[in-house]
Amino acid sequence: SQVFDCNVKIVPVEATPYNPVFIGIQQNSYTTNFSSGSVIPIDTANLNRGSCFNTSTYRFTAPWTGMYLFSSSTYLYCVNGNYTNYVHTMFWVNGGSNTRRPGGTLYRMRQYGFYGSYQHDGDICEPIYLTAGDYVDVRYYFNVTLQIYGNYGFFSGAFLGS
Repeated sequence: SQVFDCNVKIVPVEATPYNPVFIGIQQNSYTTNFSSGSVIPIDTANLNRGSCFNTSTYRFTAPWTGMYLFSSSTYLYCVNGNYTNYVHTMFWVNGGSNTRRPGGTLYRMRQYGFYGSYQHDGDICEPIYLTAGDYVDVRYYFNVTLQIYGNYGFFSGAFLGS
């Protein structure tokens, strides 16, 4: 049998008005087709404590080394698909899909058998340990013609502790 050590400790930082937290939304309606691996355009920051989220590059840059929690959801439309199609929702760190991940790339089997003419969601939530200066964005890796609708998506993150 395998024993898991659950004694990993994260030292919480007292909540202050300076802790980096952001909530970015898709303000504009993007109904264009996207290429697999493209950064999802989260173009408006409803909350951007610490000014760490960039609405031009759609990425969050960590001001401090420590553990962060990220989440995202996007409204997707599959133009043409069948049982062999897939969509993986992923957070990329520093432009790579497996950076800062001890086990390599974390594929999310959010959608498999992605049928055409149906709407779907692309939800993800993941804690990631970052070094100050690392950046994070949200992307989809897929093999189908995909449209992403604006006004329904978000990307958020918060510093949990060092």
